[in-house]
Amino acid sequence: MSGLVDTTIVDTKSVDADTSDISMTLMEVDEVFVYFIPKLTSSTGHRADSWSLDSPALTGKFHLSHFETSNILHLSLLESSGSLFARCPVDLNGVPPKRLDTIVETVLDSSRYFVLKCVDDATRREVRVGIGFRDRCHASDLKGHLQDYVRSVERGNKARE
Repeated sequence: MSGLVDTTIVDTKSVDADTSDISMTLMEVDEVFVYFIPKLTSSTGHRADSWSLDSPALTGKFHLSHFETSNILHLSLLESSGSLFARCPVDLNGVPPKRLDTIVETVLDSSRYFVLKCVDDATRREVRVGIGFRDRCHASDLKGHLQDYVRSVERGNKARE
C-alpha cells in the first residue's frame, strides 16, 4: 500500500492549546495531491481535468480531525515535512445551518478529487484549492466521515428544537 497510514484511526486525541478543545484524528493519508485551481467558468461545478493533474502544486499529507467541544472538522493539508500548508475548517453549526457543499465540493469528473475552501487562520483570507487522492478508498473514507459529520450536526440541531 505504498506506506499509507491506516485511514480509520479513531483513538488519537489531543488538546488544542489555543481553544482547550479536544481533537480526535479521524483520518490520515501520507499522500495527497494539492492543486491551485482555476476559477469556475460555469455554474455546473469544478472539473479535475481542467487542473494540471500531472503537476500538482504540492504532494503532501492529509489529516482530518474533529474538535469535539466546538463540533468542527479540520481538513489539514501538510507539507511532507509535516508543516501546515492549508487548512479547511468545516463548521456546519449555527442558524441557519451551513451547507457542506459550500466548503467541500466534489468534482464532476472524478470520485478521487475535491475542492476545499481553505482559510488562513491569521488573515481569515479564503482560497479554494483542489485535492486528489491516488487511491479511491481514501476519497471514499473522506466522504464517509463528512456524511457522518453532517448527520451529527443535524441530530444536534433536531435535539435543540
